[in-house]
Amino acid sequence: MMELVNLINQYSGLLSVMVAFITAIITLIYVIFTYKQMKASQDSLKLAIKQFKVDKQPCIVYKTIKSEGTHCFYKQRRQLHINLKIENIGDAPAMSIYVFSYLQLQNSNLKSKVNMDYLPDYVPFLKAGTKTKVSVRYETDEINLLLEDLSVTSAKNVHRINTDATREAYKGVDLVIEIYYKNLLGQWFVNERHTEVLEVLERKENGKTQIVNPPNSLKEDVWFELQLIATAFSKCDIRMADKQEIKEKLEPYGRYREMGKDE
Repeated sequence: MMELVNLINQYSGLLSVMVAFITAIITLIYVIFTYKQMKASQDSLKLAIKQFKVDKQPCIVYKTIKSEGTHCFYKQRRQLHINLKIENIGDAPAMSIYVFSYLQLQNSNLKSKVNMDYLPDYVPFLKAGTKTKVSVRYETDEINLLLEDLSVTSAKNVHRINTDATREAYKGVDLVIEIYYKNLLGQWFVNERHTEVLEVLERKENGKTQIVNPPNSLKEDVWFELQLIATAFSKCDIRMADKQEIKEKLEPYGRYREMGKDE
């Protein structure tokens, strides 16, 4: 027995080293195993998120654009309302929907982009498979710029027809509508459509319309609407957008609204 005790005492240092080494190996194996488990969990989560991004997305679209222009009221003020019925044809809710619009003039050297008046329309959320109505508004100054630009285009096209009708027609003002929205993960998307304005139509009491020629001869006491090019000939693009882009879009309207934390 004493011999065994002496043997243990003699090799105690070596035994301590071996125990420490074995403990280190076991600890290393445990760390590696734990890391692999954590990595597998992270990869599974990333894969699930990626699959969600692919499979579950909102998609905001609309078919037609309806316009309604008022007669002049209160010191020659008039308005032009652009009305849409948007639908979420995706398979996930759309959140924080903002509707912007601007006019892209074709004949102005000073200002080619004319923004809508006042705030973008806003819808907090839209469930998959549902619809809602939205609108934006233009006021007197913007309407007058639209009418003047269309009148120049009309004069150019009359001259073209009289001189060489085979030449390509001059393009009218583009009505641009931008609809921003995000999914549940906070990714932003935008549906942007460019639709050419062909004519200005005066509304008659019998429900019929008549072309205003030239457009800037629109009378102050009549209601009007815009004749737009067919949807099939409009330029439409749905793409991803980043958070900075929507912040910059909302910045000019900061004095009217308080920026939310999610924008």
